[in-house]
Amino acid sequence: MKKHSPISWQQSALAILFLAAMAVGLALYAILPARASSDQENRILAQFPDFSWEAVRSGDFMKDFESFANDQFAGRDMWVRLNAAFIRLTGRQENKGVYFGRDGYLMEKLDVRPEGVLERNAEKLAAMAQACGLPVYVAAAPTAANLLADKLPPYAPVADQDAYLAQLEGMLAGSGAQLLSLDTFRAHAGQGGYFRTDHHWNAQGAYWAYRDICQALGIVPHDWEEYQVETVSHSFYGTLYSKAGAWWVPADAIQRVSLPGQEAIMQHLMDDGTDHPLFWEENLAVKDQYTYYLGGNHALSVLENPQGNGRKLLLFKDSYAHILAPYLASHFSEVHLLDPRYYKGYVDRYAAENGITDIVVVMTASSLCQEPVNMILENKGA
Repeated sequence: MKKHSPISWQQSALAILFLAAMAVGLALYAILPARASSDQENRILAQFPDFSWEAVRSGDFMKDFESFANDQFAGRDMWVRLNAAFIRLTGRQENKGVYFGRDGYLMEKLDVRPEGVLERNAEKLAAMAQACGLPVYVAAAPTAANLLADKLPPYAPVADQDAYLAQLEGMLAGSGAQLLSLDTFRAHAGQGGYFRTDHHWNAQGAYWAYRDICQALGIVPHDWEEYQVETVSHSFYGTLYSKAGAWWVPADAIQRVSLPGQEAIMQHLMDDGTDHPLFWEENLAVKDQYTYYLGGNHALSVLENPQGNGRKLLLFKDSYAHILAPYLASHFSEVHLLDPRYYKGYVDRYAAENGITDIVVVMTASSLCQEPVNMILENKGA
């Protein structure tokens, strides 16, 4: 008979420690309340799934339970930070699609665009111009990885956004929709046009883009010297910081850039009928301080300026427009901010019913290249 070697005290100790750790972990799951969201990662966390035999048979219950266990384990934020530090120490250049750039810049990695998305978005933008009977100016904001290549890690692969935008420009030629070159923004972006920890352009970068948009619309922009510039926060950590867990990167600043008398401009939220100032001071106390600008994402809101020029601008947009819109609001009587990710109505009907005179699309170039735009047009069905 084969004799088995006796279990050593070291093996016994490891087994006891493993079982104790499992017991403690299970106890913490039972005792600690599930968190709704993570400020560190800036996202909603999975909750305990509803039980049903159908979910068990299909495998959905265990899949959802695994997500719950991963999101709710004790000390998750600490482990996320430790994991990011380990990745950095082992020489890796990116984590979760975010590059660790030079001078504290975190830069999102743009993958090769999915086949057909850019073409479909070009068709939708052209259809908007035709359905609304107005020129559509498209301000596609390049990401920092495109314009700040000197901040990228050595040999970091990035998709060629300029090539994609050149294709989009050709697709839109003669359609009534026009891609703006954003020459002023491109010329100055390297002077501090982006946040370091977030994917958006900052207040200075948005100002340069505003000048390019004004030129297309035949509006004389305000000079930078006319504005009152106040730094209202030195502790902004954006979405790229949250995604990569790069806790060693210094915080960004949030700036309030306003004209004297701009306090009269109000933001009206169409979903609940409430009115707000352009800058939401209370949101400087939350994790996502970028929501200081217009309160974050809303399906539809209107900026109303009693001293405006009588024109009404439809800003078909993503979150890049939030920091930009206050500049444009100083000129127009109304700026209608419509977010296609949440708005479910007909865009052309809305434009006609509200007397829209100008249309500008403000979206990140990566979104236009990679994600289908959710646009509903009554006349075209796009």
